[in-house]
Amino acid sequence: MAADYTDLLALMGDVLRAVDRQTEENKKAIQELGLRFEQRMEQSDARFEAIFDRFATAVADGFIRMEKKIEGVKEEVAGVKQEVASVKQEVTSVKQEVAGVKQEVASVKQEVAGVKEEVANVKQEVAGLRTDVQQIDQRLARVEQNQATQADMLHRLEVLENIVLRKAS
Repeated sequence: MAADYTDLLALMGDVLRAVDRQTEENKKAIQELGLRFEQRMEQSDARFEAIFDRFATAVADGFIRMEKKIEGVKEEVAGVKQEVASVKQEVTSVKQEVAGVKQEVASVKQEVAGVKEEVANVKQEVAGLRTDVQQIDQRLARVEQNQATQADMLHRLEVLENIVLRKAS
């Protein structure tokens, strides 16, 4: 049995006709868009020409005014150049002053470093002196303890001596 493709072929024929119709409609729409685009381009060209004409007139008028202003600007530029030269000289002198200040700062930094060294040495000496004072305090405490003990011993010896002397006599 052979397959019956008539329905399928009929359907494909309908699809092709629909595609042809759509293609025609698209062509017409594209042509209409092209016409509209051309009209808008013509309108835009006309507006552009009008704007360009006004611009050209304004530029010509502007050039005339600018030529007059350019002369004034040239004079101002000459004055500014003189001011710039003056400022450059001031900047140079300020740079020299800054260099001097930097040298002073460097010497002060060296002095500060020396002072810091001296302070460190003094701190070491103070620490040593503190240690010495602590040792002296400890010795004094021992001496004071010994003195109290020695006085007590002397008193006891005297008492013993008196006892011994009484018995011996």
